Amino acid sequence: INGTGTLTGISVGGLPDGIVDTDMIAASAVTAAKASGSVKGITMADRWSITGNTNLTNANTYYVVTANWQKSTAAGSNTGAVGSAMTESSGVFTFPSTGIYYIVYDCITGTSNDQVNMWSYITVGADNTSTNDLSVKASSGDSGTMNTVTGSGLLDVTDTSAQKVFVRGYAANTGCYISGNANNQRTAITFIRLGDT
Repeated sequence: INGTGTLTGISVGGLPDGIVDTDMIAASAVTAAKASGSVKGITMADRWSITGNTNLTNANTYYVVTANWQKSTAAGSNTGAVGSAMTESSGVFTFPSTGIYYIVYDCITGTSNDQVNMWSYITVGADNTSTNDLSVKASSGDSGTMNTVTGSGLLDVTDTSAQKVFVRGYAANTGCYISGNANNQRTAITFIRLGDT
């Protein structure tokens, strides 16, 4: 209101001066954000785990974790997900869309031999023969011990056909394994899409 008592302000959508339709402004902002692709927030999150052990039978040999993958569960219940899920075939995970992804691999390793060295890898490639590693972590332990290893990385996925992810293990001695269980997430991989590429 100005000095003469006249109501002044912003004219919106044909409403009288000074009356602003805030619902219309908010709706317009959301529509503009969607049109420009600038909607914020995580649009995809997914987690998988293995239901049984992967044995690293031979020393100095790379083993891809190809079997026993399932959508992660906790005490028999789905742990939840956001958006489109990853797809998995023989341990190779395919992204549902391009984007920047944060990937976390939590792994429990075990050994029946003393002081062995084991390595855990997140690897990127079109299939499970790639050696393009996104993350490499090591563990060691005495006979009968188990260790927790966590590796993570950011991946800019620009081609969902060429950029897939799998995990693998390597041991300097025999008697090693990557631990899995059907009812708890001993070894699991998590994918979170952070935004557009």
